[in-house]
Amino acid sequence: MGRILNTLEEQLINQLAEGETLKTWAEWQNWLNTQGCPFELHPPSHLSLERPLNYQKFLEASEIQMKQHPEWQARLCTPSWLQKQRIKLVPKELKKKPSPTAEGLDLDSLQTELTRLVDQIHNVQQQMGHLESGKTVARPQLAREISEAAKPASNFKTVPGLMGRPDATLMLQRELNVAVNLEKAPKKSEEEEVAPNIVPLKEAYLSFNRWLDQVEDLNLELEPFFQKPLRVPSSHEISFVQFCHRLQRESSEPEELRKALEAFERFRQNGVDLNLPETEFEPEASDSGTSEFRLPNDETYKNFSEWIDWLRQEGIDPADFTSQDLENLSSHQISFPQFCRRLERRLDDPEGFREKLKTG
Repeated sequence: MGRILNTLEEQLINQLAEGETLKTWAEWQNWLNTQGCPFELHPPSHLSLERPLNYQKFLEASEIQMKQHPEWQARLCTPSWLQKQRIKLVPKELKKKPSPTAEGLDLDSLQTELTRLVDQIHNVQQQMGHLESGKTVARPQLAREISEAAKPASNFKTVPGLMGRPDATLMLQRELNVAVNLEKAPKKSEEEEVAPNIVPLKEAYLSFNRWLDQVEDLNLELEPFFQKPLRVPSSHEISFVQFCHRLQRESSEPEELRKALEAFERFRQNGVDLNLPETEFEPEASDSGTSEFRLPNDETYKNFSEWIDWLRQEGIDPADFTSQDLENLSSHQISFPQFCRRLERRLDDPEGFREKLKTG
């Protein structure tokens, strides 16, 4: 049965490899041009221009050149984006041939070993029950049981892993002791027990405040590098590269900030936890009794009608600056600067509208 399953696994891997996308260097470059890539990648001297290569090999050969374009580098390494482009990849791990299984391993021998381990589990549980009840059991007897159970079965050949190892029983006993201690410890509520959801750093998309939570989780301080509070009322989800670029534009100490971000990238190179508890945003209290008018964040998106309603709630009516009807206009989700540019094209007094925005 084991050989049949191994043959099936090899056939499945071969089937995936046959569907892998292969292109020459020129074809990969033409594909990038069709996606709007503004630069050209030059092939290394050791690669043949006529020989097709897979996507991973193409990225490895152009890694040094891609470092100058971090936004495109992040996009090209996103599986969801490649899926939209219908680029079929086969991970390198799947192409590796599995290690040969031990000879003589069949269902009968496996069943024998499992039965022996189950019996030993019962023995250890009985010993622990005697200890908890206060009854003493002769230690030599326990030692003999462990020694006998550690001996491999006569009709079972040693296989890699836990089975067949002389110290397997001792390891099992230690794990059972840990399990008993955990049962005695106070259990956390279901709300506190949130399973981590680890996502590779290059594939993670979080809001600006959520990225700050990830950085603060490592006790890295970013506030000293800025002259204003970092957290924002809201933002759409962005990549780590976009998060870094936004911080670098506003930092008063870009070199120290770069070192802190590089440290975070090293610590989280294996991925970030999307289920990390989120810090609630608390806006700063105003000194005056009335709330101060503030322009929305550039990363807040609404459609045209929603932006009109928002301005009216803030005490600014765009209808005061135009004779056109603005009620029936609609649009997709746009930022506030995009909304202003579109609105000003319909205003009779755009200068007065801009002055109203400044004074609130």
